[in-house]
Amino acid sequence: MVPPLTYDLDGLRKSLDPQEITLKTLPPSLVGTWLLPDGRARVEILPNGDPTETSVLRKFATAVLAVEPSASGPAISNYESGKTVTGAFVEAGILFAKFSANPAMTHTSSVTAPAKSRGIRVSSTSVWKVMP
Repeated sequence: MVPPLTYDLDGLRKSLDPQEITLKTLPPSLVGTWLLPDGRARVEILPNGDPTETSVLRKFATAVLAVEPSASGPAISNYESGKTVTGAFVEAGILFAKFSANPAMTHTSSVTAPAKSRGIRVSSTSVWKVMP
């Protein structure tokens, strides 16, 4: 017979003879990725729906955080980052309105208002369109 064919047939024979799989038969590096020494297991979950949709990721992140507040991962990071950035822009807008309305700040406001106004308009539009 042709040697490569013999090798392939041997591999096929072995694959058709299944062995029992336990934690002891798995490679330690694989077990260490999914199990902690204290016996707790890592869990990986994915959103139901289109993961590129902001609303799907927002719903997924809030549901996960409601069950496990210490959860982490890309969806949680994006959600929390979006909340932080949006909150910062809201706070900046409030401070801008507060300082603009203060008569003692008229000189500073008249000098910086055009730049601040453009920055807030561009930034808030970006946050509104992109962030959750």
